[in-house]
Amino acid sequence: MNESITIKYGLNSAFQRWLSDFWTKSDKELAPWVAVFLLLLALVYGPQWLLNMISLLPVNELGNSGASVRAHLVILTIALLLALAVLLILFRRLSRPAAICFEQNGIKKIWRFLFFDVKGRSLPWSQISSITLQRPEETTDLRNYLLCFAADSPEKKFVISLGQIDEQRADDHRREQVLEAITRFAHNAIVEPGVVDVLAPKRSLDFTEIWLDALSAPPGRSRLLPLNDGALLDARYRVIERLGAGGQGTVYMAQDTQNADEIVVLKETILPVYADLLVRKQTLANFHKEALSLESLNHEHIVKFKGSFVCDHRAYLVLQYIDGATLSQKIKNDGVLTSELAIKYALQIAEILQALHQSTPPLVHRDLTPDNLMLKQDGNLVLIDFAIAVSGSSKLADVAEPSTDVAGKAAYMAPEQFQGKPGVQSDLYSLGGVLFFMLTGAHPEALTSSAPLLINNAVSEDLNRLVMQTTAYQAKDRFASAYDLKEALLRIS
Repeated sequence: MNESITIKYGLNSAFQRWLSDFWTKSDKELAPWVAVFLLLLALVYGPQWLLNMISLLPVNELGNSGASVRAHLVILTIALLLALAVLLILFRRLSRPAAICFEQNGIKKIWRFLFFDVKGRSLPWSQISSITLQRPEETTDLRNYLLCFAADSPEKKFVISLGQIDEQRADDHRREQVLEAITRFAHNAIVEPGVVDVLAPKRSLDFTEIWLDALSAPPGRSRLLPLNDGALLDARYRVIERLGAGGQGTVYMAQDTQNADEIVVLKETILPVYADLLVRKQTLANFHKEALSLESLNHEHIVKFKGSFVCDHRAYLVLQYIDGATLSQKIKNDGVLTSELAIKYALQIAEILQALHQSTPPLVHRDLTPDNLMLKQDGNLVLIDFAIAVSGSSKLADVAEPSTDVAGKAAYMAPEQFQGKPGVQSDLYSLGGVLFFMLTGAHPEALTSSAPLLINNAVSEDLNRLVMQTTAYQAKDRFASAYDLKEALLRIS
């Protein structure tokens, strides 16, 4: 970033902004009539008022006496005050803040008076206590949201709307420059997370717009009422049929009418309408996390993310449609898999985990189960659900984000995941559980080391030991990485 950046914008004059902030609608309607009345009063009684003041002087006629000099001074002073008042009114009416300059020393306003620019006093970064995002009442337009720089004293507070930042060419990257200035210089200020969201570089998913719109819109249809076939969402996606339902929402097959009628999947998350605001924000944050996880990945065995939107207090992920059945359905319908086929699928799952754990930042999936793995017509697996994935570390025994949230299906959860400390070995434990399920048709017993040979005597000793090591109780006793597990599977195959 340059040493300073200047952003032009077009606020009203200070007088107009004062009227907007503190005057009611009736006050604004009455103000012009009051101004006309005062002007007429000044024209009619102004001269007489000056003469009455002069009559109070010790002499009735102006001459060269001391009283006459004082009279001249009084008239001159009054005229000067009136002239200053007129100039002040003209300045307030004709001047306006024309730009804001972000410098290393602070923020400075630039005022426009007629055709001249006048720099205002600088607000040092050290005096800025907080930077927040405020939403004016009765608006859901993101351009009207206000970026507020609050200083130690209230009169120094500076406010600029996002729309004013954007009033430049599209390639100016004004929001990014403002964010960089805040990051570099506002070391003492508390920066609200929403500020970073709206100023960060644009991506296909604009989470801030999603949750601001979602939290301000009134609810429409009933909370538990699913969509009918043929319903149109986001003026684009036409529902074909419902594929399934759960506690948090429903999954639909839909037609993308703006993309050659492509078939997609809409994964719905119900947003709590009447819950506490923090609960609603947390629900949307979880939705956002899953969307970002999918958006950041591009792998043949991971479902492709195509977009997201919010409609009627429901958040939707737009995902690739997979023509097939879940691994759970496959085994339920066709029975257990051969060791060769189970190893083939386990290798694909290991590739998925390797991609997740080597991403930046690494992702710990936490919910690797047969229900979240789709088997396509070509015989390949695709991981479809990232609802509870968290950022972690690719190092051995390192855990993901510390959390009191214990999420996942108990039969496939590693012991440390029950303690709220999942790591990359936790996903390997889940893979071992899925491999046990493929070989036996039974869900593994929670918090145990699984041995498929006890149920299916067709399983080899080597494969049995691999499953037991993968599901070892202690994370340090498992494979160090998905790569190591994949190498072990290749040796057995």
